Amino acid sequence: MTEYKVEHVLRCYDKSTDRLASEHNLDHIPLEKLRLIVNPTADDPLMYFVYNCDAAKAERLKDFVKIDFDFQQYDFHFDCDRID
Repeated sequence: MTEYKVEHVLRCYDKSTDRLASEHNLDHIPLEKLRLIVNPTADDPLMYFVYNCDAAKAERLKDFVKIDFDFQQYDFHFDCDRID
């Protein structure tokens, strides 16, 4: 697998409009710790795929970010962007 320079982010989407409401960079979290929080699939060791953030993952993430996880209003997704 080709390795790319990437940044990991948590994106929050408004459930009523599907619009991006906010984005939070997660690069200050070491990849190994982020992997423990997200639990990515075995075929995605560098976390290139998108993963849902549920209440259990949000609980593990709260020591690293200051986000109001309002699951009634927003959907949260772990994502990754390639940096050239």
